[in-house]
Amino acid sequence: MSDWREHPPMSYEEMYGYQRGRVESRDLGVYIGGTVTEQHDYASRMAAGLACPSCATPFPSWCSIANLKVWEAECPNLFSSPIADGARRLISQGCCPFCQIEVSTPAFNLLVSGL
Repeated sequence: MSDWREHPPMSYEEMYGYQRGRVESRDLGVYIGGTVTEQHDYASRMAAGLACPSCATPFPSWCSIANLKVWEAECPNLFSSPIADGARRLISQGCCPFCQIEVSTPAFNLLVSGL
């Protein structure tokens, strides 16, 4: 996929009964569609930190303080919104600015592969 915004078709499902500590909560199940090749390619992007392993949002670059300028250039709407400061902080910490989960190969392995 030549544009970082491109991704295969996806569907989402709310899941209930997920436990966060001792509090019952809800979570989001993500299903990547498309061809097997497209699914594999997108999962590879997630494992490499170029898409969120939890909410499957594609990223213009890795989540890090070094890449904030890339994020600001590619996602101007995100940084002109009320959540801009929080998004900068999360990206700088290596977390998804949307669902706040850590974006890393170990996070991918835990969430997607169960390793």
